[in-house]
Amino acid sequence: METAEETIRLRSTWGTWSVLLSGGRVVRLRLPPAPPRRGTPFRWNATARRPALRRLMASVGRRLAGDGRLLRPPPARSLVPPFTAAVRRRLCEIPFGATATYAEIAAAAGSPLAARAVGNACAANPFPVLIPCHRATAAGGVGGFSAGAAWKRFLLGHEARLLPRLMRCTKYEGRTTICVCRIHGVAGPRPPGRGGGRRKKCIRRRRVV
Repeated sequence: METAEETIRLRSTWGTWSVLLSGGRVVRLRLPPAPPRRGTPFRWNATARRPALRRLMASVGRRLAGDGRLLRPPPARSLVPPFTAAVRRRLCEIPFGATATYAEIAAAAGSPLAARAVGNACAANPFPVLIPCHRATAAGGVGGFSAGAAWKRFLLGHEARLLPRLMRCTKYEGRTTICVCRIHGVAGPRPPGRGGGRRKKCIRRRRVV
């Protein structure tokens, strides 16, 4: 029988993650105490029987591998203010390997003067990596991070190193236009067949906010 609240430790090549469960639901994710050595590939060294943990582990693995599709993190433990919810949505829209400043995210969330509030929303993020608050930076530097600046620099460096291998992006001109790279995910109809369109390099900007 599941307890009302418990902490589960999940081992990986990046260290041991902490997952807080409440009533069988994931309500918080914590990174290991310190980042691993630069260039260490990510892999889980643990298995989970509970569906909630299996989904969480799969989502973290996909996010760290560069899956650019919008992943739905576990539901928040309690209702969050509308502005915080808007900030989290904007964070999830920042592509893998890209960053946006707190001020840019504030403007995109509808409150251009609320850069400090964006920082507070990032600090209170219960699901780092899944809601990629490490991609939110200060105007003059990397900015803060709930797991520490060392983790933030490591995650940004990990994405920067992995990005060139993932940039296999194709954009078709003609009746059908589609981006099929792993960064942006698959959107729209399938690309045209032979002679159905002219192919060229994707021109999406990395900074989207």
